[in-house]
Amino acid sequence: MKNIIDFFKGLFMGAACAVPGIPNSIFRGKFNKGNRKNFIFMPIALGFAVGLLLISNVISWVCEFYTGPAYALFTGLMLGSVPMLINKIRKSGFYPSYLIFSAFFAVLIVFISILSNDYSAAFPEFAAIKAISGIKDAAVIFTGGMFFCSLPVISGISGSGLLLSLNQYGNVFYAFSNIFSKPDCIPVIIIFISGSLTGFLVVMKFLEWVREKYLYITYYIAAGVIIGGVFSLLYNGLLNFYAGVWYVSDIIAQSLIFAGFAALGFLIVRRLIISNKSVRSDFRG
Repeated sequence: MKNIIDFFKGLFMGAACAVPGIPNSIFRGKFNKGNRKNFIFMPIALGFAVGLLLISNVISWVCEFYTGPAYALFTGLMLGSVPMLINKIRKSGFYPSYLIFSAFFAVLIVFISILSNDYSAAFPEFAAIKAISGIKDAAVIFTGGMFFCSLPVISGISGSGLLLSLNQYGNVFYAFSNIFSKPDCIPVIIIFISGSLTGFLVVMKFLEWVREKYLYITYYIAAGVIIGGVFSLLYNGLLNFYAGVWYVSDIIAQSLIFAGFAALGFLIVRRLIISNKSVRSDFRG
């Protein structure tokens, strides 16, 4: 019975981690030193993998066929961490010079997002890179893996949200879902894992050091990542949708629908943060 319960715990955690915008710090308490060893064995790890792949495929399908509402929801999820982040910056003191960290990461996220998008395609697919065709593809997949594994060490940042903002969500989970049926997916996975290991061994260690020595700087980094991520979601998801809408009444109606989904996502993350002690403590002054 315990194994079954552990499997469903892992299933839920993997499913939640697959949702773009849900901060990874929500699950920090699940991976303390007392249970990390247990996680790497069955059945929690199995449940986590199943939940991650299952929900990621659902999300990929929804993003491809219901782009507007999906991107609006995930935008709201990403914005859900902003009130707590602003409160933390306010209590720790506002340092205008540290906005350079916010600007750097915001521009970096947007740049990679634009670099990895195929704007020449009449009907771009959500999984644009199904096989590595050059250095550019390898670079964006590697960077996506590096950021996916490292930046979520900062509270308020979602690994899956980063992948979506960088236009790598569909690429990565398409590759993992078809690893046994499409050999071209294997190089994508190898490069992504290489980037993840680099992020884990190098970038994450550096960010942990920054968090321990200069905690307040991480707030500005998180702000920049969220700003860049939200801009990318709006630019690649919602604004493209409006290109095919000509009537003012339709624009207003769709805007209200998008606003509703964004508000829903915002409230979901606010509720998760408020109800999670380990996350809430990160934002206390």
